[in-house]
Amino acid sequence: MRTAVLTSAMPLLGLLVVPLAPPAAGLAEVAPAAARPAAGCPTAPAYQNNGAKFGVHLSTGSTSFADAFKASERTFSEMPIVRVFDGNVPPADAWTNRAPVLDGTPVVTSFRMPPGRVLKGVFDSRLTAFFRDAPSQPIFWSYFHEPEKEIDVNRTFSARKFRRAFQHVARLAAAVCRPNLFPTLILTAWTTNPVSGRDWRDYYPGDRFVSVLAFDPYNNANGKPTSYPRPATVFASVVQAARASGKPWGVAEIGSGLVRGDAGQGRARWLTRTGRYFKSHGVSFVCYFNSRIDAVDFRLLDRPSIRAWRALIRG
Repeated sequence: MRTAVLTSAMPLLGLLVVPLAPPAAGLAEVAPAAARPAAGCPTAPAYQNNGAKFGVHLSTGSTSFADAFKASERTFSEMPIVRVFDGNVPPADAWTNRAPVLDGTPVVTSFRMPPGRVLKGVFDSRLTAFFRDAPSQPIFWSYFHEPEKEIDVNRTFSARKFRRAFQHVARLAAAVCRPNLFPTLILTAWTTNPVSGRDWRDYYPGDRFVSVLAFDPYNNANGKPTSYPRPATVFASVVQAARASGKPWGVAEIGSGLVRGDAGQGRARWLTRTGRYFKSHGVSFVCYFNSRIDAVDFRLLDRPSIRAWRALIRG
């Protein structure tokens, strides 16, 4: 049995308090009866950072959860945290299948359903069961990770509706009163860059509904990188946003393809420097996106990159 990190359900003291959520977020909105938190149970249990944990994203597109987990451990050794993604509402047997495999390993897990249907209570029973049946290790759950494109580009729903839906899901989790369930807002790193024209606070559901703030930074997420820039060049805005939130923070996904002509040594050095940079700025967890999207291959297949990430995992 792995040793899970013990956490506290008591609120953190001394956090920087800033007016992050716009007035339209409506933190005093009346929750549906089915989504009311249990008495004395916070909607955002406090997470105590006990040191940076490095792990990987489990790619299950062509294999089972168990096989993906075992393959990752064979490559990188026993992992202190993993990343899991559900493209819709979590399956009814999510923990029946996953908990025995995880065996106490903390997990960053996310799911995506339309905010309008969430607010109508369509998924209440499924989500309540998901939270109620969750194992006892730290679970950093996220509703609709990286919502920015759907809000700002596709105009599928508004930021206000996203925030309200996130709050609704947080109340469902609080209703089962599990101190190891940490609502985690996951945004793109691009959103923290002033050039994006965005403000990460627009998507922030409010301090009462977020335990951990996380980001997905990549070294060129849309194609082959041309270099391995200094970590501060890529990630300084992420660290700045994390500090401004006053919350523990993490990196839910990170990745880099290989620069042309690099057999892995260059990326390995970049991974090592990046890991050190994150640790020096108090990160709680970092999960590598060990997969590929269309023409972009982020997988760590070369020996130097594998050794570098394995060293961070073991560190």
